[in-house]
Amino acid sequence: MNMNKKAAILGISPKYNERDKELANIAFNKAQEIYGASIPSRISTRIYEELNLIVDKGLTDTFLNLYEELKNADKDGKLRFNKGFRGPVGSSFMAFLLEITSFNPMEAGEENFKAKMFFEKDNPIIDLNLPAGRRIHINDPKVKIHNSINVELLYALQMKTNDNYYYCMDTKSEMIEDFFARCMQDENYKDLCPIAGEDLLAVLPEFKNFSARGILKSVYEKNGRIDLDNLSRIIGLMHGEGTWDFNAEGYYLNYYNINDIKDRPVAFVEDVYDILTDSDVLREDIDSIAEKVIHGKYTINENEKSYMYHHNISYFQTENLAKIKHLFYKSQCYQYAIETARLIYYYCKYPELYLETYKKLQAQISK
Repeated sequence: MNMNKKAAILGISPKYNERDKELANIAFNKAQEIYGASIPSRISTRIYEELNLIVDKGLTDTFLNLYEELKNADKDGKLRFNKGFRGPVGSSFMAFLLEITSFNPMEAGEENFKAKMFFEKDNPIIDLNLPAGRRIHINDPKVKIHNSINVELLYALQMKTNDNYYYCMDTKSEMIEDFFARCMQDENYKDLCPIAGEDLLAVLPEFKNFSARGILKSVYEKNGRIDLDNLSRIIGLMHGEGTWDFNAEGYYLNYYNINDIKDRPVAFVEDVYDILTDSDVLREDIDSIAEKVIHGKYTINENEKSYMYHHNISYFQTENLAKIKHLFYKSQCYQYAIETARLIYYYCKYPELYLETYKKLQAQISK
């Protein structure tokens, strides 16, 4: 079947050029692999939504060229889950379908990962973390390649063990909850950590903070589980500059119902928009306030605090917003949570190799 005919069947707008149609075909073919020949309407709707944004932003070539480069770099299939991202690109379902990211926002509650978080930026950038051995060269100012200790460690451990079991741990898998349930139970530490005296969570790069581990244990005791949203929110609190300073730990321990906007500390970029949108703040003020808070471009003064109180924003959240200097996007924190679960798997099964590899990478970084 030729591309024009396929595009017509898919309902792709005739205004799209051949490259746009090629991008659409790749996305829909991948969606059919995942969801079957009859793609659910919520999936096709999201693809059309993002496809229009990509075309309108002039990003078709960026997505296609990056897709080709990553495919060429992944001849053995070992790169797919050994890469990460920074910023809001994880909210893009198209990025997942083209295997630019390995995070599927549609299976982690798509209402939390709106495509606009990436595409509505004036200058959307695709920031990727790739292992040194699979670095790609792409001449596109909209693509940036970075280093990441987690990605390097996962890649090195997979190459050394050829163990692909952790691949099945994704955003809809209960394996992540199972792992953390086991980690929270002291009586299982000896089974999980054959190396005497080692604290499993302390070894992981994302959980060297003692308070973060204390919160994890407290949430587990209260809820009986550590789900992906709780884990991601704690990671967001750890990474966001200024969030931990305002007693986020104590507040989190007392108010762990994170589904209630008014009963949770600000951990993600999306939280700022949720708080402002849920209040009486004027629509025209939301974006300007959010951008300034998220990127630490200014400190909220007393007059602005009064404005926030007047528009139905609580004291805690007003003070929290006033102290934030920088925040991560929710999808990036979800990715770190998944990486952490995968690292736990390797640490439990190959503890000596894990520590040896981790120490070597740390030594290389410190040089």
